[in-house]
Amino acid sequence: MDTSLLLPIIDLSSPGKISTAKLIRQACLEHGFFYVKNHGISEELMEGVFKESKGFFNLPLEEKMPLLRRDLLGYTPLYAEKLDPSLSSRGDSKESFYFGSLEGVLAQRYPNQWPSEGILPSWRQTMETYYKNVL
Repeated sequence: MDTSLLLPIIDLSSPGKISTAKLIRQACLEHGFFYVKNHGISEELMEGVFKESKGFFNLPLEEKMPLLRRDLLGYTPLYAEKLDPSLSSRGDSKESFYFGSLEGVLAQRYPNQWPSEGILPSWRQTMETYYKNVL
């Protein structure tokens, strides 16, 4: 019995933005996730983001809790979110960290929370660079 699944691959170098958006929607509805290729973000930056993320999530809980999510942004602890309440009474088995706009009205209304530079000296710079490259 073949139990392998095909992972949807979305190519962002495709010139058709509408058709790409439709493929993303379809992948989300049918699979819940997808792989992105040709996104234009350097391997070096991606490695930096993973390194910083690992550093943050490996911190003791008491060092992450001051960044607890407020106004949509910040740290969300393990089991604190339940994205599909019909599946379980317990929260999701994941931690997350949300950050958003770096400037403008949204940044003023929903300010980002960042770990102190004393704890993670490169976190903020790396994540801001990533944010700018993703957009």
